[in-house]
Amino acid sequence: MRARSLKDITKQIKKETAEQIQEYQYQIYSQISAEVFRVAFAVIATVMYRRGRSEKYVQKLLDDFVSILEYPCVLGHQLTSDEVKEFVCNHYNIDLSKISPILETKEEMEERFKHE
Repeated sequence: MRARSLKDITKQIKKETAEQIQEYQYQIYSQISAEVFRVAFAVIATVMYRRGRSEKYVQKLLDDFVSILEYPCVLGHQLTSDEVKEFVCNHYNIDLSKISPILETKEEMEERFKHE
């Protein structure tokens, strides 16, 4: 059995590390994406509350929201998120760039995480 060279070992470690980093990045991306959709729906539900919509209406809206996320086949084919945004902007003549959330500071986030 031939001994592995330091170069081979280093190459293997770099490959494994890159794969682990990529997996970790995807996990973070997935978690952030899910949380963004949850917060977006919470905002929509708050608007529905302010407009006096019933719990049944908001529940149906949530069902439709989840349905679009799980199977975004709106125009006869599966849409990308960019296509969905373009469709909504064009169909309803709205400007999504108006959405600019106020984010907590890094210090506020760190403080919140201390208490969670």
